[in-house]
Amino acid sequence: QQAYAAKQAAAKKLMEEVNETNSTAILMKQQKKLAEIASDQKIQEYLREKERRERQRDEEVQRLKDEKEKETARLRGLQSKAADKQAELDALRAKRAIARADRLARQKEADEK
Repeated sequence: QQAYAAKQAAAKKLMEEVNETNSTAILMKQQKKLAEIASDQKIQEYLREKERRERQRDEEVQRLKDEKEKETARLRGLQSKAADKQAELDALRAKRAIARADRLARQKEADEK
């Protein structure tokens, strides 16, 4: 009976050790899973932040491009207005020169009579 009791005590002790080992393994597994989740969250946050920065950079590049195009269009408009004004002045000068030439020709003709 003493041998049976010793055997029972040894079996009980072995079960306690197995249970403790299992509990430790389960705890370590849970901690590993939590660490993986935290790592995944950190990676996702990094990727979201990277995407946000890239989107912001792209928006800034587009804004600068739009500004440059707007300025180019404004300058072309000014250049076109200046060219139109110059063409008007040239046409007016030509008209005046023709009128002056006509006057001089009529004057010369009148003087010759």
